[in-house]
Amino acid sequence: MTNSTVVGGNYPQNATPDWGGASEAPPPVRQDVRPATVLVVDDDVDMTNLITRYLETVGVRVIAASSGRQCLNLAAQHKIDLLLTDLSLPEMDGFAICRAVKALPDLAEVPIVIMSVRDDEATRREGSQVGARDFLAKPIFRRQLLALLDKHLARARAYPPR
Repeated sequence: MTNSTVVGGNYPQNATPDWGGASEAPPPVRQDVRPATVLVVDDDVDMTNLITRYLETVGVRVIAASSGRQCLNLAAQHKIDLLLTDLSLPEMDGFAICRAVKALPDLAEVPIVIMSVRDDEATRREGSQVGARDFLAKPIFRRQLLALLDKHLARARAYPPR
């Protein structure tokens, strides 16, 4: 097994992020930029908690939703810099969330990343067609999440690239 922490899967509730090695610390949080805000949408509470714990540790503000309807309500109430959504959700799936968010003028430019265990070309293509900028196959490794933050949040100048 590698030193990466997998977010999701069958892990104890008290699991904590692994920083890639026993002596490696999380990257410092810079105070000269505003904290990025990520809306995480997943109906799996354990997955949401692990993603939230990791993102908050690197200085990202997290808003969590467990359904598409809740996601849209929260996205309208907060300035978000990134939307990270599961594909399989109650009420509306991640594709429907993408379409709804992209139809709203205030949110149309927010980068959307779909997370799913369905890691096939057709799923990725459909995600791209409905406005997702990226795709993360589950299980998600900590280093993938970090790379995603660098890629999408640095553009918003809300998250400092390392």
